[in-house]
This record gives sequence, structure tokens and C-alpha cells, in this order.
Amino acid sequence: MLIARVDGEATATICHPSLRGRRLALCQPVDPAGADDGPVVLAVDTYNAARGQRVLLTTDGKSIRDRVDDPRSPIRYFVLGIVDDAEVTA
Repeated sequence: MLIARVDGEATATICHPSLRGRRLALCQPVDPAGADDGPVVLAVDTYNAARGQRVLLTTDGKSIRDRVDDPRSPIRYFVLGIVDDAEVTA
């Protein structure tokens, strides 16, 4: 799992059947301090997170395929929730 910031959304005119009608968010992974941490990823977002909100992403393939009800779905990232607040402890 990772925390990311929603930077926008994507529209696909042709996509895998498991993604039809689903919102695709462009998510920038961030480190605990909020700085960018890696490349932007595409995630299925059922929570309609707004641009700039932090979200929790999962990369668990089985969990994602279960959520989209397709065992052959190619999606890699899925928004599990919106992060209201986070505290970093050592």
C-alpha cells in the first residue's frame, strides 16, 4: 500500500471491459513529508477523490480483481480510501 496525491483523472475511449464506467485517477505517490516519490500511476477510484486529496492505494492484485469483479482485469492500483490525516512515528 502507498499514499498518493490525486493530480487529475484520465479518460479512456477504449479500455478493458472491467474498467468501463469507472473513474480513473492520476495519482502521484508521496513520501511521509508529502514530497513526490516516484512516477504518477493510474488507479481506479470509486470514492471520487478531488484533485489534491491524499488517498491510500493498494497494489494487491487479487483484491483489485475482486472489487472490479473480473479475474483478468489489468488494473494495478485501486483507491482504498481518502486520507484525512496522517501521523508519522519512528
